[in-house]
Amino acid sequence: MNPCCLLALLTLTADPVAASHESFDAFGALAAAATAPAAPTPAPTAPSPLQRGGLVAPQRPTFFVSGGYHIVEPMHTFDGEGDSDAVSIDLGYLTWNGEMGFGIEAGFMQSNFETDLTVFLRDEVDSNRYLVGLRFIDSPVGSNFAPYLRGGYLFREDKGDVIDDSGSGWYFGGGIDYKLGGSGFSVAPQVLYTESSSLDSTEWLFGLTATIAF
Repeated sequence: MNPCCLLALLTLTADPVAASHESFDAFGALAAAATAPAAPTPAPTAPSPLQRGGLVAPQRPTFFVSGGYHIVEPMHTFDGEGDSDAVSIDLGYLTWNGEMGFGIEAGFMQSNFETDLTVFLRDEVDSNRYLVGLRFIDSPVGSNFAPYLRGGYLFREDKGDVIDDSGSGWYFGGGIDYKLGGSGFSVAPQVLYTESSSLDSTEWLFGLTATIAF
């Protein structure tokens, strides 16, 4: 036999036990790699409350200032008194939970009316209303409309040349803000109902407001 072939044969068969161990170890490593569990796939995250249909809500405003013009319709009138107009200003602070806003507000509303006290005496009365209450607003993502409700405590002063009265009461109402683009500016029709112990007044107010939120 050729010495080179003999040397190769001796090399291969010199340690059959070690060779078999090496083959077994290699096979075991391949089997372990094939049967190893795959890395867990991250669970899909739930959509944010501000995401609906792929839309993401913009930054929600925290403060608002609103001015308005209203027609006042008293349900119990003095002789000679009719509908009057009123101007108002409101400001407030809002917190948000998804699409729902909740906050506090304060406002001032002023109007005047004339009434006949006697056949020969007529009085012109300024009516001032101070409001402190709560506001709830629903502002859906992707919609320009945001309906709201408001209500709370009211203090009213009625002062003329003869009439001078004041008293507390309450108010409740709401409207629908229409947002004009992303500027934070909106307009809204609004209805308010008020009752006060000043002159035992009860009235409806129908108006239009303009609001800037920031």
